[in-house]
Amino acid sequence: MDGLVMDARELLSTLVSIPSVTGEEGRLAAYLAELFEGAGGQVELREVEPGRPNLLVKIPGEGEPLLFMGHLDTVPPGSSWNTDPFTPCWKGSKVVGLGSCDMKGGVAAIVLALLTILNEKGRRREAWTVFTVGEEVNSLGAYKAVEDWLLGKSFRLLVVPEPTSLAMGIAEKGVLWLRFALRGEGGHASMAQGRRALEDGCRLALDVVTMVRSSSHHHPLLGEATAEITQLHGGWKTNVIPSEAFLDLDIRLVPGFDPSFLLEKVSTLLKERDLDCKVEVLNNRPPVESVYSEALDAFASAAKEVLGKEVEQVGLPYYSDVSAVVPRIDVPFVLFGPGDPCMAHTPGEWVDVEEVIRAAKVFERSILMF
Repeated sequence: MDGLVMDARELLSTLVSIPSVTGEEGRLAAYLAELFEGAGGQVELREVEPGRPNLLVKIPGEGEPLLFMGHLDTVPPGSSWNTDPFTPCWKGSKVVGLGSCDMKGGVAAIVLALLTILNEKGRRREAWTVFTVGEEVNSLGAYKAVEDWLLGKSFRLLVVPEPTSLAMGIAEKGVLWLRFALRGEGGHASMAQGRRALEDGCRLALDVVTMVRSSSHHHPLLGEATAEITQLHGGWKTNVIPSEAFLDLDIRLVPGFDPSFLLEKVSTLLKERDLDCKVEVLNNRPPVESVYSEALDAFASAAKEVLGKEVEQVGLPYYSDVSAVVPRIDVPFVLFGPGDPCMAHTPGEWVDVEEVIRAAKVFERSILMF
């Protein structure tokens, strides 16, 4: 155990110290490719964009393969960090650093499990692992991986080590991002006339939020759909009515909530109010829910064996690469990884190495179980 702790600490420190903000994942992909090549894994790098490769690692074995998928990129650090975000800072068993929770802790767990498997002899299930770029923005890498490697293949289970505090995520909300760009009559605030872009935009956005929040759709794990106004731009001076306004909405979807129906409602509102408004869909991901399968039960058994307790099955309010993959290759999935999801994207985010090791043991056990 002590040796494994040291290996995990060293690996986590290395992963955190290699910057991989979205668009700059190349160094980390190259490091992992070299690591697995040296251990005897079958490795393929394939560029998604120049300097931004996805990485596929295959571990030979028997039967229908397990599919692991982890993203290499992190969000930018921002200006609120009290330490260097790319210098791992250890506080006991916790490492602080950009991406440590989301999701370099999960990547480390996959790497530890696969390296252990490669060093062992005996029966094991075949395992494929895809390390993707761009998850934090648009899942560009996941979409490309489906095209390059996954379409037409059959997999037993998709495992994604997003931070879940070692709970089993078997459903995740979808997302619909809308941008409203409105035009109206600008002018002096004391002599207002005609359409007011900012006022019309606020009313429109609030009406859409109300429509979403009053929806009757409820999911036992995901709850209700949500909607938030997240950006508002318009005007530059207190006594000037702006002629343009821009508003962004973040809408989280649950199964049964049809985004096309909502867009039709928005279109109707625009016509009824005679608004000069362009609606742009910035992101549209479906909610996904894992189907029941023996593979999911087997993973739960592996987790129980390692953790010594039944593992809670939960729904997750965020979306991941799962929503880019599952609708296209029809595979049961589980999100399971180290780290508190509330720590993701926060200044000073951290992950506990002991939780990383436990996740790695679950992954290892799931590959060895038949």
